Amino acid sequence: MTRRALEHTAKVMRPYLDRGLPVIGVEPSCTVMLNSEATELSPNPDLARLAQATVPFSEFIVPRIKEQVDAGTIVPGDVSALTQVHCHEKSLGDPSQSAQLLDALGVDEEHIATGCCGLAGNWGFEKGHAEVSMGLGER
Repeated sequence: MTRRALEHTAKVMRPYLDRGLPVIGVEPSCTVMLNSEATELSPNPDLARLAQATVPFSEFIVPRIKEQVDAGTIVPGDVSALTQVHCHEKSLGDPSQSAQLLDALGVDEEHIATGCCGLAGNWGFEKGHAEVSMGLGER
């Protein structure tokens, strides 16, 4: 089922890939899956092209934001934020891109001391996990 869904996605995306358009992944789990796991599930050449064209949102937007800051179009703030890096972005992605985006916007970032939010995948939705999930989220 997963293989079929991925191959269908690659087929639907073919016209956009033919035009050389980037595929911007907004959700880190999906981006990581398309970049690395999808091609392990299917040898479809369009899926390989899709993997190659997929970039995380922060990686795509950071250079554009920096250009706007340098041009004075965007004025960085003076803000502090407590952040949590997405689990997939931390394990297989590149969280430095998100940090660069926040930095360019004038956000002084501090990462939470713990890692898991308790909601990744279906964890937060399965019976029996609610108490643990809430405990993790409340930290």
